[in-house]
Amino acid sequence: MPDALVTLMNHFFKGNTEMPKNKGRKNQDVAYVPKKQRELRTSAEPDVQATLKTSGNPYTLALDPSSTAIGWAVFAGDVLWRCGVWRPKGTSPLEARCDQIADAVIQMVGEVQPDRVLIEVSSRMAYNPRRAKSLPALLYAQGGTVQAVRSTGTPVTTINEQEWTGRKPKHQRAKLIALTEPVYHAFAHRDKGLDAADAVGLGRWWLNAETVRRHMSAIGA
Repeated sequence: MPDALVTLMNHFFKGNTEMPKNKGRKNQDVAYVPKKQRELRTSAEPDVQATLKTSGNPYTLALDPSSTAIGWAVFAGDVLWRCGVWRPKGTSPLEARCDQIADAVIQMVGEVQPDRVLIEVSSRMAYNPRRAKSLPALLYAQGGTVQAVRSTGTPVTTINEQEWTGRKPKHQRAKLIALTEPVYHAFAHRDKGLDAADAVGLGRWWLNAETVRRHMSAIGA
């Protein structure tokens, strides 16, 4: 790892920090943001922000991939450093979008140089007709992301969505994350699909579970 600043994701920390509207929300919801105030899609180029990898703190990169975007979050030790969303260009076919996402993931891993990568993978269960229709594309994108990370030689852990979410609604998880993670709170107004929120939540869940495992091991449980 070079001593220079590690290149990560920029374009953060601007404007309104309220949560964007998501499905299931009502206009009277205090987190509702009018359409004109909501951020449009993020840039097609990966967001980058310079941060310093502190000595002794492993970097964890958490990813929430889909066939249209990938949410990401970087933790130094157990502290959230940066988070964001990357989207492929235009309205390309599924295979082309997934290839773009895989290339972006490889670039991200090269720039961040994480000690580990966490990737959310979906259950193969279709809870409703809409999920049944989109599930094959989602699994294809997630598989491509896993293979992309493995190609870099970086340790990767896949985590089933039901294991860390408890099947709680996405917008409820995002609200809690915005309240407890200042870095995400600053980015929340741009997180239209709540992809970054899920990446942050995934990383935080794994780090908390890892802390418990270390404590249990220390006491010989």
